[in-house]
Amino acid sequence: MTTDKKIIKILLADDQAVVRAGLKGLLQIEDDFEITGEAKNIQEVKDRLATRPDTDVLILDLKWHENSNAGIEAITEIRAKQAPTSNLRIIVITNYSDLLADAEKAGADIALSKNFSPDMLIETVRNTVKNPANITRFRIDPKTDILTPKEKKILQLMQRGFPDKAIAFELGGLSEQTIKNHNKNIFSKLNVTNRQEAVTRGLLQGIIELQDTATHS
Repeated sequence: MTTDKKIIKILLADDQAVVRAGLKGLLQIEDDFEITGEAKNIQEVKDRLATRPDTDVLILDLKWHENSNAGIEAITEIRAKQAPTSNLRIIVITNYSDLLADAEKAGADIALSKNFSPDMLIETVRNTVKNPANITRFRIDPKTDILTPKEKKILQLMQRGFPDKAIAFELGGLSEQTIKNHNKNIFSKLNVTNRQEAVTRGLLQGIIELQDTATHS
């Protein structure tokens, strides 16, 4: 919460719906933040900014499935077309440190690695508008392995919709109770309380990737 009454208007841009939902869930509880729109592709990013030129912050995934350079190209075009009076700040989210130089050159303001904490994201969004002198612009923290390889596999299978029994079978005939014990450890490490929150956090932080779902009886 802040005593500064300025409302920060935020556009969320990512091609994964669950990631956009996760970001929205983290940010919309702040009383000085307003989520003014979401974009699932680069054209929508440009359209949303055209209809809401008062947007303060664009949070943009750098690497999109449609085109690995889409984020860089979007930033370049946005900066080339924006009004001279625009105060738009662009925060890019990525785990690809090799893209940072191009992102900065294109006109991004700040880079965050996908293993950010909720407090870090909130502080970065707020500071980039209200206290820009207090931000570190282009530093990607080393990606840390929060989960063990087996826990990552379990979380990935959760994302695909596998129930515990099917996960146990996929992992070589483990017991369902063993999977439940692993689930508890995963929830604790990710600071979540259920499978949906765990999957969302895993996607947000780049621990797992979005894959096709599977149907199991």
